[in-house]
Amino acid sequence: MRLREDCLIGDILVFDMNNAAMDDLLKFTPLHLKKTLTVYKNIFCLRAKRVLFLNSIRYLDNILAILKHLIKPKIFQRIEVHQDSEVLKEIFPPDQLPKDYGGNGPSLEELNDGLREKFDEYQNRFDQLDQLRVDESLRPEKLNNDEVLGFHGNFKKLNVD
Repeated sequence: MRLREDCLIGDILVFDMNNAAMDDLLKFTPLHLKKTLTVYKNIFCLRAKRVLFLNSIRYLDNILAILKHLIKPKIFQRIEVHQDSEVLKEIFPPDQLPKDYGGNGPSLEELNDGLREKFDEYQNRFDQLDQLRVDESLRPEKLNNDEVLGFHGNFKKLNVD
């Protein structure tokens, strides 16, 4: 959906921790966080320009200390922690900022409803992608080494007498 409809240069991920509880955060293990970041980076081929944590909670520093060892330093430098949401007004123009954060744009609920409508619009495409399968009979057979065609494969360790 994003490749067809979005002119993507980079993402700014915003995590509002206003209603976060310790029980919510315990569900995210370090391994789960690392897998999530890997999937986000590799499958969606997207680049996070910034990662903002708003309305920071007191134990977020401990979580980030663990995360620092799991992700690359270049990516970790893009993480910012803020005590309130005022930083969003510096980053986004008022017409793009949701009403929930003091902007003139649509509210978060309206944005969520719009996203669900887009998912419904693309449902046929998702169903088609779920039905795709690989036809293994079309895969070429492995080559055999012989005197006429030579040897196939990797010659990283080649001993010459």
